[in-house]
Amino acid sequence: MNEFDNDAGTIDYSGGQALGEPPPTGTFLVATIEFKALAEAPSTSVTFNFADPRETMVVFEGIAIPGTHANATVEIIIPKVVLSMVLQGGARPDEGWEIPVTINFFQPGADVLADTPVKSLTVTTVKVEDRAVAQEVNIAPGTYDVTVASETTLMNVRRNVDIPPPVVLIVDPPTPVLDMGTLLEGNANGDHLINMMDFSILAGSFGKAEGDEAFDRRADFDRNGIVNIADFSLLAGNFMSRSPVEIPSS
Repeated sequence: MNEFDNDAGTIDYSGGQALGEPPPTGTFLVATIEFKALAEAPSTSVTFNFADPRETMVVFEGIAIPGTHANATVEIIIPKVVLSMVLQGGARPDEGWEIPVTINFFQPGADVLADTPVKSLTVTTVKVEDRAVAQEVNIAPGTYDVTVASETTLMNVRRNVDIPPPVVLIVDPPTPVLDMGTLLEGNANGDHLINMMDFSILAGSFGKAEGDEAFDRRADFDRNGIVNIADFSLLAGNFMSRSPVEIPSS
């Protein structure tokens, strides 16, 4: 009889279970019905009917077996992932860990510098211990190449990241944390290559502090409000590096 009416939200289901000898007692599984979520929905109810034509009952050898049937309220959870990364710069103040990062999800094997992502978003990180964290990014289930970059760093990529399908649970599942490695600072002009062009931007603002006329925020790689030798060291340490920086799967 196994039928469903998606518009009415009903399921007509009947099934048998071989009990064996001796038959089981107590709580045992008769049937499993799987639900696929069409959309995110807070507080979706699942109820049993106890009157014809959809009477909920368990019958053994033509006799109804007494027992209880529990209705439920469930949450349809859209998959989420937390992205965690290390930011360079020992002089970086706490507020310097709160930066906008662009996160892209691509089909596996994509050219992440040229192809169009499946999903792209910009979020502001928060500081969690010694890492910058992008909290609870929603994404449809599947396998992706994931990239992350800030306005002054190269782009990091992790390949073949599996995002699990939506689940129907009474409590939220744990949110997976995706380690995106260390973002390399020094890409002042955002061209995915740290070279003399970036050094020229830093040199033009060297020794200047936030509020000074010549201060260029793009050269303040550690976000401490001044362009100084610490920023030069970051650029020099990553000189001639380019995007994408491949982060190995853990």
